[in-house]
Amino acid sequence: LHTKAGNHIDAAEAHGEALRIFDSANDSKRAVDAALGAGTAQLAAGNVEEALRLLKRGVELASQLNDHLRMAASMLDLARAQVAEAVGRSMLGLAPADGGAAAGRQPMFTGA
Repeated sequence: LHTKAGNHIDAAEAHGEALRIFDSANDSKRAVDAALGAGTAQLAAGNVEEALRLLKRGVELASQLNDHLRMAASMLDLARAQVAEAVGRSMLGLAPADGGAAAGRQPMFTGA
């Protein structure tokens, strides 16, 4: 409901609480869904770093389950967050988070 109403912070908090509950109950399938929900809500709220952390957690959990559908969904959500991070950094004129090393690029801005 929070997500549909555009209350992304409240949605992220609700999904985060669900993730903690499912983790403590060792319910990995539901934990994946909660991590993805929390991550996408954080991304919608503009909290890219937290979104990346949560979405990476979703990928890890899905991989541990060997659940290919959840793995694909979590990797897609993670890729969207990584694109959002790259676009944001580019718009600010900052170097990629990896300094451009992943693609053999030179940093656009070194902070010097």
